[in-house]
Amino acid sequence: MADLNLSSLAKHFSDEEAAWLLVETLRWPNGEKGCPHCGVIGQHYFLAPQSKRRVTSTGKVSYRRLWKCSACRKQFSVLVGTVFEDSKIPLSKWLLGIYLMCSGKNGVSALELSR
Repeated sequence: MADLNLSSLAKHFSDEEAAWLLVETLRWPNGEKGCPHCGVIGQHYFLAPQSKRRVTSTGKVSYRRLWKCSACRKQFSVLVGTVFEDSKIPLSKWLLGIYLMCSGKNGVSALELSR
């Protein structure tokens, strides 16, 4: 993956679908997805086609790509087993906040992050 800086990550911060794809490439760099529940690698399938966007019960478009493990039959996405798993905050905002905390010499204050 190329250098990650603010100019190259700007599209990931503004586009939710691009943020999900970035996290997928960071978590699974060689493309082999492993089930976070049972640890089996390569025995998974998509629950919905990639090109088709899913709609939630509230009518919003979801960019989450969902797989199901053939071994343990549990569903998983790229966020399962991470600190982002049960968050209601969009992934693009999390990525921007993490970048701001890591890039500054003194980090970032909580008030600045909330703004």
